[in-house]
Amino acid sequence: MTDPSRIDPVLNKVRLAWRRNPELRLGQLISNAAGGDEYVFQLPDAHLVDGLEPYIGDGIVLTPESDAVESIRAFLAEFPDWQKRLPTGLVGRLRVLLGEFD
Repeated sequence: MTDPSRIDPVLNKVRLAWRRNPELRLGQLISNAAGGDEYVFQLPDAHLVDGLEPYIGDGIVLTPESDAVESIRAFLAEFPDWQKRLPTGLVGRLRVLLGEFD
């Protein structure tokens, strides 16, 4: 049986990540944290928590409108196949940051 003591720490991470990124829907946050994996229900809790870390970070929240995002967008434009070159989890996070998901 899976240890029930994991529930509160995982939910606390979800709560913190969502409060720092309120523009994201819950399903979107979970999917992004899972690296865009459509089989999120199979994802171990520890992997989900790891995936939430970029959304918690140091309190800096990037939005698709920020100057830093424009710099990232310009850099990635130089690599048309960037989505194939980077890990799936990072691609999902960048796509959200770039405003490619609703």
